[in-house]
Amino acid sequence: MIRLSVFCFSMIAALVLSAEANAQNLLFDADQFGNINLEFRQSSSGDQYEAILGNTAKFEPLITYSADSALRRLSEAIGRLDVRHGSRGMETCTASVVSSSLILTNYHCVPGLGNLGPVTAAQLVMGYYDQADTSTVRRYTVSPVPVEANRTLDYALLRVSENPAARFGTIKILNEDPKPGASLLMFHHPAGYPKHVTRSGCRVAGNYKANTDKILHSCDTLPGSSGAPVFAEFGRGVLGLHYAGPGSLGPGQYNSAKRMVRLLAASPGLRINQNFSQPLVPESSQAELSESAKLRNACDGGSAYDCAVLGYKYATGEGVSQSYVQAVPYFRRGCDGGEAWSCTNLGFRYENGQGVTRNYAEAARYYRKACDGGSAIGCANLGILYDNGRGVSQNYAEAARYYRKACDSGDAKGCANLGSLYAEGTGVTKNYAEAVRLFRNACDAGYVEGCADLGVRYDNGQGVTRNYAEAARYYRMACDGGSAIGCYNLGRLYEYGKGVTRNKTQALRYYRKACNGGDQISCDTVRELQ
Repeated sequence: MIRLSVFCFSMIAALVLSAEANAQNLLFDADQFGNINLEFRQSSSGDQYEAILGNTAKFEPLITYSADSALRRLSEAIGRLDVRHGSRGMETCTASVVSSSLILTNYHCVPGLGNLGPVTAAQLVMGYYDQADTSTVRRYTVSPVPVEANRTLDYALLRVSENPAARFGTIKILNEDPKPGASLLMFHHPAGYPKHVTRSGCRVAGNYKANTDKILHSCDTLPGSSGAPVFAEFGRGVLGLHYAGPGSLGPGQYNSAKRMVRLLAASPGLRINQNFSQPLVPESSQAELSESAKLRNACDGGSAYDCAVLGYKYATGEGVSQSYVQAVPYFRRGCDGGEAWSCTNLGFRYENGQGVTRNYAEAARYYRKACDGGSAIGCANLGILYDNGRGVSQNYAEAARYYRKACDSGDAKGCANLGSLYAEGTGVTKNYAEAVRLFRNACDAGYVEGCADLGVRYDNGQGVTRNYAEAARYYRMACDGGSAIGCYNLGRLYEYGKGVTRNKTQALRYYRKACNGGDQISCDTVRELQ
């Protein structure tokens, strides 16, 4: 079976879970309120909160990026919210500017849950990137009485003075849900420190389903990150409001963010004040360079991330004239600078001859570099080259190794392709039960071909008890998601009345859908049945 590689639209890295406990913040002395740089208490045991960021935190200080970088610009409307509880102490959260007079944060930050008494004062600290140079910082008074608050959805809209939006802009909120496994970005003030970004391992849970108030995510956080906006890949806009983590962490555990879809439905203030087509741009950025020019300047200044983003824009034609030739050198600079997802995109250009002469060996080289750097899609695509014998000697065992690495890092297609090898007994010992497990993982993560493959196992009784009704259910899921094979197989069940009531009209409907999806056998079947 020929398996096809994936164009990496997003940044994929190793899974890292949060260190944040459920809705918990660090407590500072009350007299710290009003300070920019906060000092942690030292306990008598010698434990120092100064080391709380540690060496394993998977977020980066934004001061390491130039002021013109895409990440710095995207983060401008996000600040630290300092909350004082009289003489009992001060906590910090993260908040976002949503209009000229409103900010968005968690309910458990303000008005709070009452465990420390009422909030007596609050202030917003904006432009805080560097402990050594606070000249860019601005402080704004915040009313501790919410304009709007919802404890269940854990959000609050607070009145802020002096229009911080004029200087720092506003966030853009998306009225949509993320896909399972999708990459995310988060800007926050962990432990009250200067602003950081979480990119590595920051993604939606693979088994996420939009049937509750929350989005499960693996973005690394700390106390103080509560209220941080969770951005879609490439910062397209905000999908969620981070509010909690599981505390004691283990496999399969995630942080939680409230879905912006739910907040928008519940909040008149957000609906009235949020411009969904375009966020408010800071005055200091208006009438200046175009977005692509800013990215180019930041790339030239050494930001590998901005180089990679500019490559993505040229590859997709987003805001610039589409040009693979233009995209390739920026992907190369991003890859050379350590952005693994940029290496994946560069490998994809070589594999498909987009902007460069097709060269499978070069594609394999860049996919390997991407995989070694933590790109799950890079691992999956390298597995596909080994599977098909392109640019490398065909080696099913190596294909299985890279598919497994991709699958373990959360790539659904890697799981599905590894499942196919187990179903075929190629490169691994044939094992239908393991194939079923992998196909189910892929299907649960939203990869529709995994659902189609799972349907086949129920259809044939391979690794599971034969069950045509279950086969029909998974074929339907696949077909609804755009799988031509899923539609064909569902049509076949309707044609012969297996797991569904026999219905020629329905069979023709699904065969036509499969035909329109490019399946020639379905086209031939339509002609025969009409």
